[in-house]
Amino acid sequence: MQIIDSILSISNLNIGIAIIAILLLLLWGFNVARKMRNNILIARKHRDRNREELKRINDLRESYKQDIEIFLQSYRNDISTKLDQSKAENGLFIFWSGAEDVYKKFASDTSQINNLPNKEERIAIRSFYTETKAFLDGILYNNYLLKKYQYLHCKVKTTTATSKEVKEVDDVAHQMSTLGAQLQQQHHELLNSLQSARAYY
Repeated sequence: MQIIDSILSISNLNIGIAIIAILLLLLWGFNVARKMRNNILIARKHRDRNREELKRINDLRESYKQDIEIFLQSYRNDISTKLDQSKAENGLFIFWSGAEDVYKKFASDTSQINNLPNKEERIAIRSFYTETKAFLDGILYNNYLLKKYQYLHCKVKTTTATSKEVKEVDDVAHQMSTLGAQLQQQHHELLNSLQSARAYY
């Protein structure tokens, strides 16, 4: 009887050990499955984040591309040919009526340029924006000088002009002459900058 009890207790012990082993195996399996699931979720998040980043960069590129194309179209239509043909050193007698609208477009925030992954692309786009803004500043100032010159020039032709106004006409003409030469120089630099920026699109 004692022998049977001991056999049964050994058998129970083996069954207990087997049950514990199975439970440990199940726990290990659950743990492995949970880790795999977490890894899959992390991988999905990374993939989604990468997709979002890629989309953001593509949207950013598209935005810069549109800015370049809008400027280029307006520039060609309104002033590029006139600048090529004018003797700007005598004063740029070209009024670009759309310059203010174009300038507002380029007054937008360009801090996102740093998010472009390609260094050369960042440099090209930044150069384009910087040179475009500087050029448009000059054009807007030339628009102002041209209006002033036309007003003063008409006034000087009348007998009511003061000596101060006569001198002012000469001063404005001199400013226009200096600015015209600068704008023609900037015009050529801007064309090169446009080419560099467009190379990425």
